[in-house]
Amino acid sequence: MEKPTEVFAAVFLLVIGLSHVAQPRAWVEFFVWLRGKGHAGVFVNGFLSLGFGSFIVAFHNVWNGLPVILTLLGWGKC
Repeated sequence: MEKPTEVFAAVFLLVIGLSHVAQPRAWVEFFVWLRGKGHAGVFVNGFLSLGFGSFIVAFHNVWNGLPVILTLLGWGKC
């Protein structure tokens, strides 16, 4: 199950990264909007990270070699 998780993470991170480059103002507006929501905005941001991180933690438990970077990223997002 590690390979599909790696593909998922690669596509997810690529799309998010490209959207940051292509539409930086939209991201600024999004995070300003979240900040304006106070604690509720913090929860929304946390839940977005938790969803991605928990998926990686559940399906990518690799602790050796280069793939360990993805595992650590998943644990860091949880």
